[in-house]
Amino acid sequence: MMFHGFPRATKDIDLLLPLNRDNNRKLQAALKALPFNRAALRHLDLESLDKGYSTSVEGDIAIDILFVANDMTFDRFSKHLDKHDFNGCTVCTLNLDGLIKSKQTSRESDKLDVAKLRRLRVALKK
Repeated sequence: MMFHGFPRATKDIDLLLPLNRDNNRKLQAALKALPFNRAALRHLDLESLDKGYSTSVEGDIAIDILFVANDMTFDRFSKHLDKHDFNGCTVCTLNLDGLIKSKQTSRESDKLDVAKLRRLRVALKK
């Protein structure tokens, strides 16, 4: 939401990832490099990740590790990826259409987000 102009405080970071054993090892190494979640990473079960079970890492920053979002895998979302520079690092996020697809749920917060994103999409087409 932030990269589309709607910053809002959430309690976690959602990572939607391809189901890939090698990628899971890279994820573990990257998360270990973050000093604020080292203790929480002791509970990260790579075998479960390899089977495609989503999980969360609950440390100073909560991170949801997802392989499916709103019944869609990373592969189905891949055509909706945008790259952004964030403090010198390339970050991939969902574009407007992808984010709308990921938020078409029954949660009230998601419904509000979808309405904002659709208004933005209309405004950008003008």
